[in-house]
Formats: sequence, structure tokens, C-alpha cells
Amino acid sequence: MCRKCVKDALPERHNTCLDDGAYLLNWQGCGECGSRELPKRNDGETEKTNEDDQIEEETKFEHLCSACSHVVCEHYYKFSVADKQQEYFMECILCGKGSDTVTLEAPENVDYADLSAGVGMRSGSGTAGEKDASTELSAPATNEATPQQRQQLMDGLAKQLSSMNVESDAGNGSDDEVAQDEWD
Repeated sequence: MCRKCVKDALPERHNTCLDDGAYLLNWQGCGECGSRELPKRNDGETEKTNEDDQIEEETKFEHLCSACSHVVCEHYYKFSVADKQQEYFMECILCGKGSDTVTLEAPENVDYADLSAGVGMRSGSGTAGEKDASTELSAPATNEATPQQRQQLMDGLAKQLSSMNVESDAGNGSDDEVAQDEWD
């Protein structure tokens, strides 16, 4: 691993985790030949495991100088899913060190039976599961929808989105006037 090729060895990247690519802002250039060409990567290896309720994927590859194939560093990335959590981890002299955890939880106010039946939200209410005859959408009992049913669903969704945009934009017109008054 070559610390001459990077501006900052192992920078803190917080919750950024790259499974591919490179952090080019940290690329100094090749410490061996002086080339400033973008680094390339070798094929590396990816190991996947899938046991019961746990999925894990580890990826390792090397960043290389595009001109002389000098090994800049090894990139390590790990992704796992267990107990409704996704965990990401990255460690690389060039790309830095980062980790993140995402909890997978379903929203509490969603009635999935209504959503799978294709029932829309009440117009402007913002909560799912409240039936409104004017926005009720029909969906097929199977996974295959006819073109008419797809169009009906799309029209209903477009109608809901447009009503939400109109309501959220109401009263915002005065912001421009306030900004104009501040300049006067």
C-alpha cells in the first residue's frame, strides 16, 4: 500500500461506503511513475454468503496506477443484512473509512392489504389506507395488469400527486414578495 499516491491516508468518510470506484479527490497521482491518470482496479474477489436470515457480501480489489500498474492500495467493502438491519463498511487508503447502518422498518400507518388491492389514498390526506370513493383505484387480482388498469392506476397516482403539490405550494407565493421586500 502506497501512501505517496494519496493526499490523505484513510480519510474519514462517515456513512459513505463505495463497493466500486474510487475517491478521486484524494488521488495525488502515482508515487512510482508520477502519472496523474485516473486509477484503475483489478478484478478482485467477491464472496457472498446467505444463511438463514443473514446475507453477507465482502468485496476486495486493488486500486492500480493506469500507467505502470503500481498497486496503490487494497479496497475492502462489506455489506450485510441481519435482523431488519443493513450494515455497510468500507476501508481503503484511497477511498477512506466509512460505515453505515440502516434499519428496515415498515411505516406504521400503511395498510398493506389496501395497497395490494390498489386502493388509493384520500386526496390530500397524506395517509395510506383511508378509502375515498373518488380516488379508489382498481388493480387486478393477479400480478398482471391490463393496459387499461395500468393507465387507471397511473392517472390516479398523478391526480394524487398534483393535489399534494397544489396544497403544499399554497401560501408559498408570499416568500418571493418577502425576499423582494428585503432587497428594496
